[in-house]
Amino acid sequence: MATTPYSSLLLPKFLIITGDTVQGQMRNKTTAGLFALFLGWAGIHRFYLGQTGLGILYFILMFFGVSFVLGLIDAIVFFTMDENEFARKYGTPGQSTGYDKRSDRY
Repeated sequence: MATTPYSSLLLPKFLIITGDTVQGQMRNKTTAGLFALFLGWAGIHRFYLGQTGLGILYFILMFFGVSFVLGLIDAIVFFTMDENEFARKYGTPGQSTGYDKRSDRY
């Protein structure tokens, strides 16, 4: 069982908010874009990307109408983002993106 900095605290698991993605699971750019376009007002795309804190924030902002605009902006950003950039930013830690930073080659 993996430990987190919060594992020594007696908190329910749902209260522990981390930016970790599910081990071994790569996020899909198109899926994130579609979630942002159609369900971005509720922050579903942020939950999908493992950003629980932002997902909750989007959900709260939904009551003020702000998250509708933020979801649309996120959808545009995801659809125009390069695959390697998306994988580097939202991919699974340690997973190869096809880009070698040390040699500056693919």
